[in-house]
Amino acid sequence: MSRTLVLVVVAALLSETWGVPLSSGSSPRAPNHFPDGFYLGAATAAYQIEGGWNEDGKGESIWDHTLHAQPNLTSDGQNGDVAADSYHKYKEDVKLLVGLNANVYRFSLSWPRILPTGDTDNINQAGIDYYNNLINELLANGIQPMVTLYHWDLPQELQKLGGWPNAVIADYFVEFARIAFENFGDRVSRVGITLNIDWYEPVTSSADDAEASDRQLQFECGLWAHPIFSREGDFPEVVKLRVAANSRKEGRTRSRLPTLSPAEVNLIRGTADFFGINHYSFSLATSGSSGSEPSKTYDSGVVTSVFDGYPNSFWISDIPWGLRKLLNWLHKSYPGYPFFITENGWSDPPGVLNDTARIHYYRGYLSALLRSINDDGVPVIGYTAWSLLDNLEWMSGYTIKFGLYSVDYDGPERPRTAKASVPVMAQIYKEKAVPLEDFENADTTPPS
Repeated sequence: MSRTLVLVVVAALLSETWGVPLSSGSSPRAPNHFPDGFYLGAATAAYQIEGGWNEDGKGESIWDHTLHAQPNLTSDGQNGDVAADSYHKYKEDVKLLVGLNANVYRFSLSWPRILPTGDTDNINQAGIDYYNNLINELLANGIQPMVTLYHWDLPQELQKLGGWPNAVIADYFVEFARIAFENFGDRVSRVGITLNIDWYEPVTSSADDAEASDRQLQFECGLWAHPIFSREGDFPEVVKLRVAANSRKEGRTRSRLPTLSPAEVNLIRGTADFFGINHYSFSLATSGSSGSEPSKTYDSGVVTSVFDGYPNSFWISDIPWGLRKLLNWLHKSYPGYPFFITENGWSDPPGVLNDTARIHYYRGYLSALLRSINDDGVPVIGYTAWSLLDNLEWMSGYTIKFGLYSVDYDGPERPRTAKASVPVMAQIYKEKAVPLEDFENADTTPPS
């Protein structure tokens, strides 16, 4: 079980060097400028954009299988069979990145495209060729590939073994990672993990609410990060104590939280080179009971709620200072590690090309990121916006749009169109700076 916790969302960085670009002795930097060597780009995921679901020897993923068997699970009854057709249009998508002035692209490998059954008895050379071609095309255009090894598309054949709840899947993942490194490893230097993390603001300034905020972060982030990034390793103490106490109340003879042996703690601790962060939203936190018994929500003893007064779209909040507070909390909790914002973005309904809300969101969040780096000293080394393209947004299908570039899903060629946000982001990426007026007006300081 512990191996699964570590390995499920491991990401590999494909670059020749990946150091923290915050060097001492350099000339002072304007507060609205990113450090030298900072990575700015965009992100996607295989099932959400590639298509070619059964082409050239690719196997079936759990998403292929589920949405074929139950098409009405998505809001619009659509699936990823063709998606944005990036399997055939990857060179065009690299040109979009060039137009964005991106110097990094985060994408994922489709496990069943490389290993159709999930195991090494069937290695699909066509899948390996596809990703080698994509990687080479990126490098030829001065863009560093950043590869996510697993972005939710487990091979269906492994789901027949029980999927991730079966700890043996971690062993299959190790072999998949080995194949990836053998084929792409000449361009791989560091490895890390990405976690989805919101910010949880205390409802009041009371010590009790401050503890509730920290406790929620420990259950949502520390549960995964603490074993890897903390000096002592293992799960957070507050998580272990609360789950053990609730387990006893339920009449159990042992905690529902797996116990890591000293050997496992030592094995897991320090196994990442960077800390990846997917951040979109913000909630208020106070002590209380919510969720069913037993559940992680109930174990945390925290009640969360929406913070009113800020723009919202679907489940996303436009509160840039929440990112700044999160980065400071993470840096304090896990000193010594560089951070990379691997996802951050805004969703619109279909048909919005003049995406002013997305422009506002990115200007604010990039400004908050700069404050974190230049004012607070948080060692952030890169940022990839979600997403390069409008894509299949999982259960929402194509009903919400995250892309900087629009994709016409009614057109057989899936034509791409730049939204109004593209020239704005392209200028920021080119200058490695947020325009001073936007930076100074951004909501990067928490209200007193």
